[in-house]
Amino acid sequence: MSTHSPRWIRRHALTAISLAFGSSLIPTLSWAEAIELPTISVTANPLGVASDDMVVPVSTLAGRELSLQRESTLGETLKSIPGVSSTYFGPNASRPIIRGMDGERVRMMQNGVGILDASSLSFDHAVALDPLVIEQIDVVRGPAALLYGGSAVGGVVNAIDHRIPKEAIDGVTGRSEVRFGGAENQKNGAIVMDAGNGVLTVHADAYKRKTDDLDIPGYAMSSRKAAQTGEVRENKGRLVNSGSDADGGALGASIALENGYVGASYSTFNNKYGTVAEPDVLIDMESKRWDFASELRDLGSVISKVKVRMAHTDYQHQELEDGEVGTTFKNRGLEGSIEPHMAILALCLG
Repeated sequence: MSTHSPRWIRRHALTAISLAFGSSLIPTLSWAEAIELPTISVTANPLGVASDDMVVPVSTLAGRELSLQRESTLGETLKSIPGVSSTYFGPNASRPIIRGMDGERVRMMQNGVGILDASSLSFDHAVALDPLVIEQIDVVRGPAALLYGGSAVGGVVNAIDHRIPKEAIDGVTGRSEVRFGGAENQKNGAIVMDAGNGVLTVHADAYKRKTDDLDIPGYAMSSRKAAQTGEVRENKGRLVNSGSDADGGALGASIALENGYVGASYSTFNNKYGTVAEPDVLIDMESKRWDFASELRDLGSVISKVKVRMAHTDYQHQELEDGEVGTTFKNRGLEGSIEPHMAILALCLG
């Protein structure tokens, strides 16, 4: 194969044009002048998203995707998110694990305020929150999680239920959800409604969840462990003491202002569930919570916006051993936050 220089190709191309159309049609070109083009950077990634989207520290689960992923516990609902797994202690108790961290290093929040329960102290206790009425779940990772406290080094899980409406509506809207079947023979139902006249908006929700013992293949105890401990394997095809019976509801309202809103809500959550580690122990949990939230915008040139969130929680559970109360755990607390947003001032120095 013979190769020719660009100068040879240009010279013979001009000769061919001259023979075909005449030399008068050939423009005067200065081949000695170099043409400089600007450098163009071309980047790509196999995931089909922009580089900024790949490092966003917040994952959001909402809408149809949340309905399809919704499980009986918060940990199982979020386990499909990359970097998130679950501390699975049976079908009734599981907390999210974020990048291998759990317990107090992962902060559990509801509408931006912490959830007070015993799940962070003992993983076989359920989180005092049912995913049936949650409208959106945000998982915060990385340095952004430190905005919610120094203990949230692993991340933050914020469940949003809109029990205090942030936007005024004129009319009635709502949703309902019913689920049956599954390995635990679940019978779940929830209804959520909002009504308003453009100024006052009222929210109401109620839910019920009931499950039987989980169906499993074979025995819950392996043959190897049975040989080591000398125990007899029983209840083939069933995970003993894994059923649950939960219910709850909430009532909230908010008033729309010219530059924000102010509102409050009251919610209850009752859950009586079995612990799979001990076949004769039931946990009877009850949580009552008052929430207050407000946001004021366009306040001035120094402080442009103020957000206030506060919650009072009265939590307790009793561990029932053969029907008798063996242990009682109580936790009552008040938590809140005030977030002033400073406006950016441009100073002109002459």
